[in-house]
Amino acid sequence: MFRKIYNLFCGLYWRLISTISKRSFEKDKKYVYQYGDELFCNGKDAFDKTVKKYSCQIDRFWSEQNNYSTKTYFPKMYSETEKLIFTHFFSKYEYKPMIIDIGCGSGEWTAKMAPSCSEIHGLDYSKKMIETAENEWKEVPNASFFSEDARKMKLNTVYDGAVILGMMMYIDDDDTFKEMIQNISEHIKTGGYLCTRDTLNMENKEIVFLFNKRTGYNAVYRSEELYIRLIQNAGFEKVEEYIVNEVHTRRLHFVAKGYIWRKC
Repeated sequence: MFRKIYNLFCGLYWRLISTISKRSFEKDKKYVYQYGDELFCNGKDAFDKTVKKYSCQIDRFWSEQNNYSTKTYFPKMYSETEKLIFTHFFSKYEYKPMIIDIGCGSGEWTAKMAPSCSEIHGLDYSKKMIETAENEWKEVPNASFFSEDARKMKLNTVYDGAVILGMMMYIDDDDTFKEMIQNISEHIKTGGYLCTRDTLNMENKEIVFLFNKRTGYNAVYRSEELYIRLIQNAGFEKVEEYIVNEVHTRRLHFVAKGYIWRKC
């Protein structure tokens, strides 16, 4: 009985503290909002200080992954992403295009898209992920995988289009984001299409940073206005947008959105 009362008290206390902290965060009176192990930061300075305090390796979550799928953690997002790709993206082509899948991870989507492509290349920064992709999908004849940094890739190929699913929300610096999207643009034919899916913040903030002090997971949730502007500045025009998932979590509001862009 005592334990139940204690747990109830702790739960009510945490809700109260979390609510007060969240309101301060909304009004920019608090630059780090904590919910359990997750720390949401308003601004790059607050994010950098938080990472320095809890970890010296910002990418340790992904460096330890060798087989990650949104299907496991976010099944609704996975099914809606499938519609984004096959109903909205591939319908733009009257032929089987040559596509690059950037941030392909373990190659799950690369292999799934392969029958709709003349050829498809999966690219990821993680060598472990690429090793998994090469082993898992070696029977897919028109799929190839490369370990490359999307910011600096120099592939001797210009593609009919590109797909980037959830990768750009891990680029925590706008200058790096610009460099990467510009480099990607140079690898897509004029008139070709780019399909993106990322999670954006609906908190009236230009950027909200997330850092999990236990796992090392980090993400960047840009405002829709900033996200669109960064991609348009690289020479793309927005053709379609599509809500993949809407989430109210940790008392914050996020929306995962898919976009189809055309290279001008």
